[in-house]
Amino acid sequence: MMKPSDAHGRRPDTPCMYIPSLKTAPGIPIGIISFCRRTPDIPMDLGYVISPDYQRKGYGLEGSARISRYWKDEFGVKEMCIITTEDNIASRKLAEGNGYLDGGYVMKGDTKMVAYILPGMKKLEGQVFSMWGDGEIPEDDC
Repeated sequence: MMKPSDAHGRRPDTPCMYIPSLKTAPGIPIGIISFCRRTPDIPMDLGYVISPDYQRKGYGLEGSARISRYWKDEFGVKEMCIITTEDNIASRKLAEGNGYLDGGYVMKGDTKMVAYILPGMKKLEGQVFSMWGDGEIPEDDC
């Protein structure tokens, strides 16, 4: 969950999960976009997955840009990151297309993950990252 200090004392009561759909097919999900804090050492991270039928059409870029802008403009969030694998070129291009910069790296178990950050943020330097947050980590996530 978001810390109150992330958004100047304001925060939602639930995790921030967004289900995008098309104007031509409202209510039919084409993916998911999340905005959450997984561990205290890493800023809120923006995650996204778009159904294969809708990939490479700009929906992920548009949706993630809108979510980033919403949290910056409405809640004053100044630190956000996007974390992906080094070989996920589409995700890396999406991050760069949204104005995120090379933000160093984090470690997910033994795997080095690429981090993208907003301009002006301090680069990440190998902080431990888990998809499950700072709770108990399932064995297959190590």
